[in-house]
Amino acid sequence: MRANCLKWLFALWLTGMLSAQSNRATITGTVTDSTGALVGGAEITATNTDTNVSTKTVSNQDGIYVVPNRAPGTYTVEFKKEGFQTEQRPAVTLISTQVAKIDASLQVGYARISLADLVN
Repeated sequence: MRANCLKWLFALWLTGMLSAQSNRATITGTVTDSTGALVGGAEITATNTDTNVSTKTVSNQDGIYVVPNRAPGTYTVEFKKEGFQTEQRPAVTLISTQVAKIDASLQVGYARISLADLVN
């Protein structure tokens, strides 16, 4: 009897966990340079513009990155790598269960530095 009760509790818990994740979205893509060469080690930051919550990841050796488990909403996605200009996508809208493919082509150059960066 107790084993059956534990099985039901586990099934209910698992169902709740799965349904809690079902409305999430993913941002993925490939980072290249201006010649089309793959850029590994680029830092990608996805920031929800409503909550200001950021999630960071890094592209792999094939230039591929994944930012999983994002709540639906509007995001700013930023791509950075030393020796390249920072690229920003300011209005990426995610809907429930979407997998958004956002590729980036980084231009050789220096990152822009703002006065706020120098002060902080």
